[in-house]
Order: sequence, then structure tokens, then C-alpha cells
Amino acid sequence: MILRRESDANSRQGVRALRLLMGPEPGDGFTEALEAAVKDFQRAHGLDVDGVAGPATLAALAEGLPEVKYKDYSGSAAVRAVQALVGAEIDGKYGKNTRANVKAFQAAAGLAVTGDVGRADWLALWGCGDVGGLRGVGASQPVDYKQADSRWGKLPYTATGSSRQTIASSGCGPTAMADIMATWIDGDITPVEMCAYALKHGFRTPSSGTAWDFFKSVAGDYGFSKFVQTRSMATARAALKAGAFVVASMGPGYWTSGGHYICLWKTDDRYMYANDPASKTRKRQKLAAFEAQRKQFFIFYPPEGA
Repeated sequence: MILRRESDANSRQGVRALRLLMGPEPGDGFTEALEAAVKDFQRAHGLDVDGVAGPATLAALAEGLPEVKYKDYSGSAAVRAVQALVGAEIDGKYGKNTRANVKAFQAAAGLAVTGDVGRADWLALWGCGDVGGLRGVGASQPVDYKQADSRWGKLPYTATGSSRQTIASSGCGPTAMADIMATWIDGDITPVEMCAYALKHGFRTPSSGTAWDFFKSVAGDYGFSKFVQTRSMATARAALKAGAFVVASMGPGYWTSGGHYICLWKTDDRYMYANDPASKTRKRQKLAAFEAQRKQFFIFYPPEGA
């Protein structure tokens, strides 16, 4: 993670946590006051004084943070920073919901799933730890299907009999899932098979495409080694760095004017990279913009032997 002033690649969760820990008023923007606080921290710790919260600065910050445990209701900056980083409500009360988000992050990052936040967890949350032993490696790009492909785009994908509901018009979820299935499970699987699965099991909604529960069902039926559902950017990015693929449900913005599913396969300090079932040209988006438009992540780890 790299956080700096006037950068549209900043993680909003990361900036929010940094502001909670370094003193400026809580918020999402990397302000001049936050830059000054980062510089003061860098001077105090013998680091290059550039006002940029990069890996060395964030690692030094993580080293000095206390362990945070379940049922810590102190309202401390450390508790609130954990909540910011894992996408939980920032109320300073380390309750069940925060613990569930922490556990999801730990599972995605290949850490011990304790629900408490120690040194290794802090480092991973800031993106400067060894995530699952594979930091920065990630998976290779998966198969890249398009829902409007002439082989299946005009085929019906409907639970109501509507002739307007086709794979091309509303099959983005099964198509994104087919990217992962064809890469890890069976190279012959296409969006046709995934749409048939969604229809058979009742995951095709009457008017809004594919229900979120579709992804959890596929993960269970096809033997993926691990599945995590979360809204946390930190969790999704840790999973990508550890070699997972992620289906993302996106809201209005760069990827869609309404709702849309894409298949994430890589992240770095500036971008999220994706296969877009509806486009050959949309391939990546800066982190802050992506975070503002994401709705939910469905994380898949490969089956044994994949």
C-alpha cells in the first residue's frame, strides 16, 4: 500500500486508518495535515522524510501498534483503525461484526484465523507483510470469457421466460464465474454451463441478474479449497496477492451504469485488474475509485491440484 497526497490511487480505508492513528481529524482524504503528520513520524523513526506513507513507513507504523483483541470496547484509535482497514463500522467497539471481518481478512491472507490483530496482521493489513507467503505473486490471468460472445450471447438466461433476458444482457455473474471454473476446474466450462447452474438452483433473479448466493453455492459444490465473502478491499487485495481469484459485484461508475460482476485477478499499489465480461477494453481501475464503486467480493482459492 502506498498513500500520498493528491493521489487518486489511495486506498480510502488505508487513508481513513492512517488519519485515525496519526492525529488529524477522521476522514477519507490525504490532507496537508496528514502529510505533515507522516513527515513528523518519518523524522522520528529515521525514515526518508517525503510525506508518502509507503511500505517502509507503514511497516514502521505497524511495528508500534498494539495487539487488538475481541471485546476491546475502549474506542481506541487502534481499534478504530482495524475497523477502517477491514471495512467494519468504525465505532471503536471490537464486537462480533468487527471480529467476523478480521477473520475473513486473516483467512484470505493465509494468516492464523484468531479474530485478534497482532503484528503479522497489522503488517498484512497495511500491505507490507508476507501475505500467505506469496506477497506480490498472485495468480496468472484466468480465462477471459465475454458474455456477448456469438457462441452463447443470444441464448436465454431467464427465470421468467422473457426473451430480452439473455446471457449477453444479464449473464455477467455466470460469465465471471466461468473464467475461474475454466481456469481451475474444467477447461470445457463456459458461461452456458454456469448460467444453467444458476437457473437450476434458483439463483437467477426475476429482473436483476444473478443472486450473490450463487457464488457460495458454486464454491461448495466444486471443491474450492477456501471461499470468503466480504466487502473489505484489504481482504480482497490480500487474497489476490496470495493467488486467489475474486468475483466483484460493482455499482455504478467505470464498470457499469447499474450493477455488474467482474473477475479480479491481480492488484498492485495503484490498480485492481479485472476480466470484464462486458468489455474487451476495461481492464483496470485505480484503487480509490474501485473502492468507492465496489459492493461485494467473492473470493475463490484453487482446489487441491488445480
